[in-house]
Amino acid sequence: MTLIHALILGLVQGITEFVPVSSSGHLKLIEHFLGLGSGKELLGFDLCCHFGTLLATLVILRKDVWQLLTQKRKTLMMLIIAIVPLIPIYALLKGPIQSLFGKPELLWLAFLMTGGLLLVAYRRKENDAASWPKRESKRQALTIGLFQACALVPGLSRSGSTITAARLFGWKLSEAVRFSYLLAMPTIFGGMVLESRKMLTSLEVTSISLSHYLIGFFVSFIVGVITLRWFLRFVEKGRLYLFAGYCILLSIVCLLVFR
Repeated sequence: MTLIHALILGLVQGITEFVPVSSSGHLKLIEHFLGLGSGKELLGFDLCCHFGTLLATLVILRKDVWQLLTQKRKTLMMLIIAIVPLIPIYALLKGPIQSLFGKPELLWLAFLMTGGLLLVAYRRKENDAASWPKRESKRQALTIGLFQACALVPGLSRSGSTITAARLFGWKLSEAVRFSYLLAMPTIFGGMVLESRKMLTSLEVTSISLSHYLIGFFVSFIVGVITLRWFLRFVEKGRLYLFAGYCILLSIVCLLVFR
C-alpha cells in the first residue's frame, strides 16, 4: 500500500459511509482494483478508516447523542432493541455470508439490491401518525434491526437497509436517516471491537505502516464530517432515487467488468 492508496481508501470510506451506497462494498471494490490483496491483510486499515467515520458521526450528532442519554430514554431503548437481531446473526452467520458473498465478482448483486431498497424508500409515502419519535414501537425497532443485519452482505448498504425499513413504517425520510446514523454508532463500534480481537489473535503480519493508518483515519474523519453534514441537508429534498440510480448503474458496471 502506498500513501496515495491510503488517501484514496480514506476518501472512499469518508464519502460512502454516510450515503446509502455501502462503504464496505466500495472499499472491497477499490481495494481489488488497486491490487491490495485480501480483506484479511487490510482488516486493520479498514477498521482504522471506520473509526474515523465513527468519530465523524459522533461529532456531527453529538447533540442527538446527549439527548438520548439525558432525555429521550424511549428512543434509546428503540436503538438497543434494533441492535439485538444483529448479535446472533453476526455470531452465527457472518462467516458463511462473507464466504458466500465476499467475492468482488458478486458485488453487483448486492449493489443491485441496495438500489432496489432505495427505490422502495423513495416511493414510500410518509405517515405522520406512525412516524418516529411520535410513536415509539418495539416492533418497528426490531424490524429495522433485522434489515440492518442483512447488510452483513458486502455491498448491501447498512444505512440504505435501515432507512428503507423505517420508511416502510411511514417515517419521514429525515427521521429515518437520523435514526439510522444513531444506530450506526454502537453497531460500528461493536463490530470494530470484535474484528479487532480477531486481528490481534491472528498470526498474519501486515506491511502497512503507521503513516498509512494515520492518513486513512484523518482523511475518513474529515471527509466524513463534510459528507454527513451535507447529506443531512440533502435528504430534506428527498432525492433518494439519485443514489438508487447510482447503485443500479454500478451494479451493471460490476457485472460487465467481472463477467
